[in-house]
Amino acid sequence: TGVTKDMDESGRERVRQRLCFADLPAVIGLLPMPGGAMFSAPMVDSADSSGRLPSLLKSQTNYWFRHVWEYWWPLYPGVILTLGMTDLEIWQLIPAQLPVSALAIAGGYLFLLRRIPRNGEPEKAPTGDGRSFFALVAPIITVILTYAAILIVFPAVKNVSRYIPITAGLILALFVLQIQRRPGWSAW
Repeated sequence: TGVTKDMDESGRERVRQRLCFADLPAVIGLLPMPGGAMFSAPMVDSADSSGRLPSLLKSQTNYWFRHVWEYWWPLYPGVILTLGMTDLEIWQLIPAQLPVSALAIAGGYLFLLRRIPRNGEPEKAPTGDGRSFFALVAPIITVILTYAAILIVFPAVKNVSRYIPITAGLILALFVLQIQRRPGWSAW
């Protein structure tokens, strides 16, 4: 539906180049999926406006920052498995694992982002055409908030099926996408 292209353009208009290499994959990483690189890699590639950065560096940066949340984000399979195998609740696991994400972000900066030249300001002034970054990530935010809301309001739902919250979030996100972009049947 063009969301990734618009997200890429929005990032380049509003954020310094070096930060685009980290924030775009990190946003995509909030919604773990098979083949997530297929979504974030083109964004990282287009953030290289000069076209002179090595492909390996772009690939490394994409991979690294797409996975900085997997230590505590409750949608990652490893976190779901950890919660299922232990008596921990998500509110106990998150504070224990947040420092690992902070270290991962710092390591990504130290070993990857510093190798990307600074370019000062964003590519161009924001166009003000209504493509706010929040609106572009609304489907992802919808999945996350629905997941959390169902687990908070109906904690017993996980006794029925642990997949109900994520499934409901994904379905709601599809409705948000339909309202925002109005893709036709052929796009679906």
